[in-house]
Amino acid sequence: MRFLTWSLRLALFLLLLGFAVKNDQAVVLRYFFGLEWQTSLVVALLCFFAAGVVIGLLAVTPIFTSDIAEQRRDAIDAGTAVILDSPVQPLLKLRLAAEIESRLDQEEGKVPTIGPAFEPLPSDENAREEVVQLRDELQDQLNRGATHAFSPSFGLAALIGLLSLIPIVLARRVEL
Repeated sequence: MRFLTWSLRLALFLLLLGFAVKNDQAVVLRYFFGLEWQTSLVVALLCFFAAGVVIGLLAVTPIFTSDIAEQRRDAIDAGTAVILDSPVQPLLKLRLAAEIESRLDQEEGKVPTIGPAFEPLPSDENAREEVVQLRDELQDQLNRGATHAFSPSFGLAALIGLLSLIPIVLARRVEL
C-alpha cells in the first residue's frame, strides 16, 4: 500500500512538473489603479489555486465546527438513551456510565473507542450479553454521529466545487 501511495505521488508530481515546464510563458496580470504583476503562467495559476483552497476552507470551517458541536450533543443524547433503555442492571449502568465518561474525556477531539470502558465483562452470561450489546450500540451511535457531522460540510464544499465549474463551461461555449 505504501508503494502504491508513493507511486501515485510521484506520478502526480511528474504530471505537475510537465505542466509547469509546458506553461512557463510570462503573463501580466493588470489590477486597478495601474498596478500589474508579471509572472509565469504556472506561478499565477498556483497562487490563484492556493487562494481558492484557502477561501473555500474558510467558508466551510464555521459550518463544519457547528455541525460537529451539534452532532456531539446528539450523540450524547442518543448514548444516554441507549444506556437508559438497555436491560443492564442499574448499578452496572452507573459504573459503566462513569467509565464511559472517563473514556470520552481521555479521547477529546477524536472519535472515542469505548470498548475498554466495558472491561472486565460480567461473569454472568446474560449480563455479559447485555453489556456487549450495549457496548456495540453505543459505539455504533458514536460512529454514526462522527460520520454524520461531516456530511453537510462536505456537501457544501462539493457544491462550491461544482459552481466553480460554471465559468469554465461558459468560457468553452464562447470559444466554440
